[in-house]
Amino acid sequence: PGVALGFYERSRSIDPAAEEDPYLLLRVGRVQLIVRGHGAEELDRAAAALEASDPAAAAEAAMLRGEAVWQRGEQEKAFVYFDRRAVEDLPSSRQKLFVVSQVARFLVLAGRDSEGFELVERAIAMAEELDDKELLADALNTRAIAGYEGSDSVRDLERSLALALEINSWRA
Repeated sequence: PGVALGFYERSRSIDPAAEEDPYLLLRVGRVQLIVRGHGAEELDRAAAALEASDPAAAAEAAMLRGEAVWQRGEQEKAFVYFDRRAVEDLPSSRQKLFVVSQVARFLVLAGRDSEGFELVERAIAMAEELDDKELLADALNTRAIAGYEGSDSVRDLERSLALALEINSWRA
């Protein structure tokens, strides 16, 4: 992620018009969140710019914005950004999967297990449908941490780690 941030920042300095590209803002905001723990301004701008034209990408930006709030320790304020309804009626996509899986994760971390369970099961099914190993690993990890009745937490954690290592995920 750190290398990507360098490239994104260079592209912004080479072409000032790139500063207004909502997809670049989304990418820059995401990587800044991962690398530096901030990026809220870029994520807010991306979400606003994409709301009408690409609701899945807008929901992804809002989700990430909420994660930034969560990381500051403001759990309840973060849930304002965790709106899975924004993607409910959209077809399966990586952005929709990201939003659903991350909302599930934060619900579980907040102790709202029954809400999180439904979403994590949907995220796992969608990840398998889309063959997205990175987000499947993430969703399996969420289900394992929650320790849902009827699920094998150890098996889920082992599978999550194996998938993350297989694809050389930065999350592994």
